[in-house]
Amino acid sequence: MINPDKPIKSSDDDALGRKGVAKALGDALLVDSSKECHVIGIYGKWGSGKTSFINMALEHVEEKASNLDNNEKPIIINFNPWNFSNQNQLIEQFFKQLSNTFEKVDYSVLLKTAGKLLRTYSKIISPLSYVPGISAFASITSTASEAVADGTDAASNYLEKGLEETKEEISKNLRELDARIIVVIDDIDRLNKVEIRQIFQLVKSIADFPNTTYILTFDREVVAKALVAEQCGNGNQYLEKIIQVPFELPDYSMQEYETLLFEQLDKIIKSNPHVDFDRVYWGNVYHSGFKYFFKNIRDINRYINVLTFNYEIIKEEVNVIDFIAITAIQVFLPEVYHGIKSNKHVFAGIMLRQAESQRDVHKRICDEIIEETDDESKKFLKEYMTVLFPKITSLYEIHSHDGSFLDRWRKNRRVCSDDVFDRYFKFALSEGKLSQSEINTLCNTDDVAEISKFIEEIIEDNKLLDFLKVFPDYTDKIPADNIESLVNAIMEVGDSFPEDESIFYGTSLKIHWIISSLLEQIETQEERFNILERSINNTHNSLYTFVWEIDLQNEKHGKYDYKEPDIPEEQQLINLEQLQRLEKLACDKIRRWAENGTLIESTHIYTILILWKQWNSDYPHEEFMQNIVSNDVALPKLIASMMTKSYSHTITNYLSEVTDKINVDALKEITGLDNIKERIILIKESSNYILLNKKEKHALEVCLEEIGKMSKPTPDYEE
Repeated sequence: MINPDKPIKSSDDDALGRKGVAKALGDALLVDSSKECHVIGIYGKWGSGKTSFINMALEHVEEKASNLDNNEKPIIINFNPWNFSNQNQLIEQFFKQLSNTFEKVDYSVLLKTAGKLLRTYSKIISPLSYVPGISAFASITSTASEAVADGTDAASNYLEKGLEETKEEISKNLRELDARIIVVIDDIDRLNKVEIRQIFQLVKSIADFPNTTYILTFDREVVAKALVAEQCGNGNQYLEKIIQVPFELPDYSMQEYETLLFEQLDKIIKSNPHVDFDRVYWGNVYHSGFKYFFKNIRDINRYINVLTFNYEIIKEEVNVIDFIAITAIQVFLPEVYHGIKSNKHVFAGIMLRQAESQRDVHKRICDEIIEETDDESKKFLKEYMTVLFPKITSLYEIHSHDGSFLDRWRKNRRVCSDDVFDRYFKFALSEGKLSQSEINTLCNTDDVAEISKFIEEIIEDNKLLDFLKVFPDYTDKIPADNIESLVNAIMEVGDSFPEDESIFYGTSLKIHWIISSLLEQIETQEERFNILERSINNTHNSLYTFVWEIDLQNEKHGKYDYKEPDIPEEQQLINLEQLQRLEKLACDKIRRWAENGTLIESTHIYTILILWKQWNSDYPHEEFMQNIVSNDVALPKLIASMMTKSYSHTITNYLSEVTDKINVDALKEITGLDNIKERIILIKESSNYILLNKKEKHALEVCLEEIGKMSKPTPDYEE
């Protein structure tokens, strides 16, 4: 809920424990039976809660006075001088507000008479020319005479009697009242220097009526300086002559402000049930700089308003502690906030060796951002930023972070992560990024069909690559009962995943990382095997995904031509005997797909066929292969599945050149064809050629090109 950052109206809302003192002030106002004019000064810094304090005191006065007769109840007037544009208007509006209040229907004849007199008095006083160093009554211009001439005969009579006599008649009526008049003039320090002096002249000389108590609130230091500037001599001594009862609003300790701030932060944090709150990290953030931003209750309210609104928009996508910290910079040091936002390359990620040449440049940028702040902020800002952005630690000391921190920061949604940084400043996810809400949905769903559908939607939204990258970070948070459903769903839709073009980390390996990280949450090899076995049995739309996973497990165990394993069998995901059973299960699945004609539709048919033959040499693969070779549509699919990318780099190029390749020798070996060129030409000339997709047609051209290279004679070179 947004705090309107307005003074509180009731002691029920007191968060700083001031209501007791405020009630004591209220009691003092009620028992004041003197007929003299009194002036009370409430001193406090900007944002210290002066208005809230007065509101609680007046609330107490009204509550206690509710049992009094109407003619004994205090008359409370709140005058806001900063609502008016110039000094003459200020005086005029003051008397206008007093007279309007006194002339209310339910007030006594004495008050109503005083109200009418004030209206005339106002017409005389309002054109008064202010001349520094001259008494308030020293000069009445011709404008005053004109103003009164335009008024009633009574007003003319009062002008003839003079100001003092008019004022005395007002005073006589007010002195006979049984009720006290309480006039509150708030935020005097917000006025300009001339207006500040005029307010004090008003209560000292012009409107120092009997039976009246003025309560003036202001920052003593600001007002004293303004009075000095207005040639009033020593400002503090001037105030001492006017303020009869000075009251310094007690300044509250950092601990009391902390209590209020923490109460508000707790409400915000609890609004997000998924939040993980690292108390150690919070302590580092708090003591390195966060605590220094807050000087008064207004600072707290202003900050909490911004935090509440912004966090609600992005709360599931960011680290709550980092967002709390960054928002403090946004509110109190906006120039630093924009400096960080504009220099992601300086603050996010880690310092790479190849970027060390930029260290001095980055340090200069960081120093310039800090230098733009005030002296107080400079004392803590560098340490505060190094806690939020560990990368810049290496700019100021011999210290660096290795690549393992990147995964951890991304997982914790830290602002220092390259992948997350922009969320803190754009309040939105970049295109192709998986939201925390989507991750939470995946983690907490146990229905295979729902998970499969959800992953398919991720693919449609072009978020698959981000899913493959970040989801392993969250597998340790998934309930054990949901793990099998996730493994099954990934195997079910895995073959539909777009292929990652990365040279080193393709889609299949990233799928393995997810499956492996899920199964590692299961304690025993037997339980893991059971999950894999059931998932393979329940998979109907994918084949290559689990075939590739089994092959990778063979590599980890050192089977076939793979090197000896580095990990003992008992520490593997599954044991050798279980792996053998999964191979057999996979071969049965491949055979069924071959027999019902769906195997040829697999985009990775070549790899599947090679592994099938390796795992089960007894099956008559030659017969199946002849069916493929003789089919004008099936053979191009096989050739397309063998196409790989080749990367070459020259000294003159910044980027690698990418070309498609096909291993013609491997094609000959698996098909038994010696006349591949002739077979491709026949397919291109057949009516079935139009049934091929773009990739398959391209694969045929690549194959012909590779055959052409092989047929060229090697040139002879003379000695």
